[in-house]
Amino acid sequence: MPAAEPPRLLLVRCLAPGCFHEAVLDAKALFPDGNRPPPGRSERFRCLCGARRATLEYLRRRPRPANPCGWI
Repeated sequence: MPAAEPPRLLLVRCLAPGCFHEAVLDAKALFPDGNRPPPGRSERFRCLCGARRATLEYLRRRPRPANPCGWI
C-alpha cells in the first residue's frame, strides 16, 4: 500500500486582536523539500496588519470558494 500523501493546503490565521485575516496556501509549493512547519502557533508568516502571530493548520480538502475573512 502506498504512503498517504501529506495534506497539500496550509491554512494560516492571524492571531492579532481584532484581525480576522486568513490565507490558504499551497504547502507543497511553499515547502517542496517537505520541511513544513508543524501545525499550531507560528511566527513564520506576516499578516497584512503587520502581526506575525498566527495559527497553522493543514487541510486535506479544498476550502469553500467564498472567503469572507480576506487574505494574509
